[in-house]
Amino acid sequence: MATFSGRSAFASGFKVIGRNPLAFLAWCLVYLVVALGPLALMGAMVWPQLQALAALNEADVSPDSPAATQQMMALMGQMNAFQLLQWGSSLASSALIVGAVFRAVLEPERRSFFYLRFGRQELWLALCLVVVGVVLFLVTMISMFPIFITTALFACAAEPSAGLAPSVVLACGAMVLIALGAIIWLFLRFSLGLPMSFADSYFRLFESWSLTRGQVGKMVVVGGLVSVVTFVIQALLFTGFIAAAFAILQPTAAMDVTALTFAQAAPVVGVAAVLMAVVSVLSTTLYLAPLADIYRQLVAQRESA
Repeated sequence: MATFSGRSAFASGFKVIGRNPLAFLAWCLVYLVVALGPLALMGAMVWPQLQALAALNEADVSPDSPAATQQMMALMGQMNAFQLLQWGSSLASSALIVGAVFRAVLEPERRSFFYLRFGRQELWLALCLVVVGVVLFLVTMISMFPIFITTALFACAAEPSAGLAPSVVLACGAMVLIALGAIIWLFLRFSLGLPMSFADSYFRLFESWSLTRGQVGKMVVVGGLVSVVTFVIQALLFTGFIAAAFAILQPTAAMDVTALTFAQAAPVVGVAAVLMAVVSVLSTTLYLAPLADIYRQLVAQRESA
């Protein structure tokens, strides 16, 4: 049976960034413009409504008053108008960046434009990303349904003044862990469909099932190690952001955060956007480059067999 090197898979994301630091910065810029650009535009447009709502709250105006209702309706209308745009821009950003990461691993000779393209490979990859997202959502909802039903039945059967018994809590916790394990197992079995769809420029999600047979255990280890490293990096970056925000705003006990103007909050928002771009692209690279590397190794062994 074909297998793969876990060490090579784990290191693949770091190698991609180390060999192509300018490409990584370009991917962060793409995320800032394509994914966060519409979000920043929405933030700038709804800021006056948020300030108006905060002012009404400070003036002890009832939330059911006509003025508060009018402000809330205006805010919700603007946010709803941007939701579709935000969804489309997020999908386009994901297809561009994930495609670039896969290209850096599977087609390293195509370095032009920092591995960024938007062609047939990215379109099939975008479709695969949508299908994976929908399937994961449905599987999660289906797996959580028995837990909700069990908890509700025990809650109804218990005395009104008594809470759930410890054994029931433990049983529900065990069911959650089993459901989570099943979701992770299913995701890993189909996960190589992403690099397969990219490499073949076709929808290949279900073909991943045979390729990942017997590989899930090692993939879990690689994913766990990547998660630990990613968590540490994200914690350090978040700590740095908090320090930068305090340095920029220099808050005091008497400071009224709701009175901040957009110009005052813009530097912190800008730092947060850059941090979000770095964290998102870093996580994408560290998690998805191993999938491409595992796919490359398994296919190479299958073809040479």
